[in-house]
Amino acid sequence: MLKKTKRSRPKAIKPGQSLADAYGSDQLDTTPTTTTTTPPGNNNTTPVIGPVLTTTTTVTLQDDDSTESGEQDDAPNTTTAYKPRPVNRRARALPTAPLAQKSVADHEFIANEYYTFYDHTTGLHSDAYLNQETDLYSSMSKFDGSYLKEPINVLQLVKYCISGLERNLYTLEAQNWDSDYDSGLKDADYFHFRNKNVHSVPYNGVARRIVVNTKSQQLSLGLVDALLPLLEQGSDVRDNMLNIKAFLGSEPLTEIPKADKIVIYYNPDGADPQNDRVGNRVMQTIAATISRSDLDPRLAPFYQTLVDGIGWADEQGGASFTTIRQAVLESVVKENDFIDNEEDFYNLVIRKFAQWGIDPNNTHQVAQNNPMPGPRFT
Repeated sequence: MLKKTKRSRPKAIKPGQSLADAYGSDQLDTTPTTTTTTPPGNNNTTPVIGPVLTTTTTVTLQDDDSTESGEQDDAPNTTTAYKPRPVNRRARALPTAPLAQKSVADHEFIANEYYTFYDHTTGLHSDAYLNQETDLYSSMSKFDGSYLKEPINVLQLVKYCISGLERNLYTLEAQNWDSDYDSGLKDADYFHFRNKNVHSVPYNGVARRIVVNTKSQQLSLGLVDALLPLLEQGSDVRDNMLNIKAFLGSEPLTEIPKADKIVIYYNPDGADPQNDRVGNRVMQTIAATISRSDLDPRLAPFYQTLVDGIGWADEQGGASFTTIRQAVLESVVKENDFIDNEEDFYNLVIRKFAQWGIDPNNTHQVAQNNPMPGPRFT
């Protein structure tokens, strides 16, 4: 428990610059590589194009819920001195920031969550927390309910199943319903296109994920159509592609889905540690298929943004990217009945990230020493 100190008035942070110049084309190394293993287990759940990272050993995290993958970046030190203005958490939009300001965006999100869990006038737990009225996971990852208002037909999925089986390219599974596609669509579920021809291992024990927040299911299906050829024979990244999943539903539901409508899991190619060849190929495919106007710019916090609506992170298997980071914040709250201010809360969370094997300076990555940069789109 922290000693109570004099509380200073929080300061506002200036908004970050636009990433409008982030889109472009990228020359990629197309030299293939091959190694052998089976892909990591089931990946579940859950934001744009980025720079470099560091990673080297596998870290086993507590909890088990789902999975994700990512990169590291030469962002400024996370100890940037500023204090965000107290705001109504329910009315606050998720913060975004340019690549160079990722640490500032992380700081803003964590510091503002102080006001969800604590009464800033007393430093004690908030009534909302004590009355179990907080929902950190939803506030971190669910933003817009319009995605499921225009449903798709089950026949639009059956064609994928037939094609995958006939060509021995992938299996198609509903995350919670396996091969019962009709039930999966009625409930709305993630549909996994699992590569049957993986011949690679996670680089330094860690795979990666790229997440895309498409505005509609039709856009998601169009992106799936564009990405599936990466699993075909002759594709220079076929051996490294693990899984492509898309969130789909056949009923006009008002449910608010997670921001990561499409998730692409892959093993980076360790033959060239200075270049994420596989991630770059995925990004090149995405850029050739959808435009900025097709993307909802909102993503869960802590992803490394590539362009608005697309992000990446390390993928370890087990618990999901967002679930792990949610658990870190909630463990700090549970362990501390009193925290004087948002800066103290931020510092405790950053320390907890390190204890859980997350790089506190690059919160989209595990705490490793990996020289490979993340995927890019320049």
